[in-house]
Formats: sequence, structure tokens, C-alpha cells
Amino acid sequence: MKFAGGKIQKKYGIEDVDVELRDSIRTWSEALGGGHFQGGGEPNLADVSVYGILKGLEEVGGDWFEVVKGEEDVWAWYKRMEGIIGEIS
Repeated sequence: MKFAGGKIQKKYGIEDVDVELRDSIRTWSEALGGGHFQGGGEPNLADVSVYGILKGLEEVGGDWFEVVKGEEDVWAWYKRMEGIIGEIS
């Protein structure tokens, strides 16, 4: 898996995975715009897609998921999504 990660980093010009993750989380925070979901009052495909990616990070464990917890609005959004996805799965 590390080999695949290295190839992906090289392909997209990612030098520091941690910096890239933090930037991406901040971008998502901006996309939420202070709302409950990116889709407004209800989740849209973007909400579901980003939730799936972050859920994968949570399952992997490690420090990566702590970045999500560090962005208060993203963490609150994540918990809302977890409640909704948990209800339908």
C-alpha cells in the first residue's frame, strides 16, 4: 500500500501528505460555508462523497483523523452525517 501511496503522491505532485490533508479539510470547511451540509438543508452527493473518504480515514486510524476533529465545523458536519448515514445503513 505504501508503494501505491507513493505513486499517487508523485502523480499529483503531493510533497507532504499532512499539509495536503489539512488544506483539503480547510477547503471543505469553506465549502460548508457555515451551513449544516454542503447541499444546504440536506446532504447532497458532495456531502456523501466526502463523508465516505473521511470515514475511511477514521477506519485506518492514526493521526490523520485528528485533523478532522481539529476543524470544529467539519467535525460537527461529520457527526451530523454519521447520524444520517447510520439511520439508513
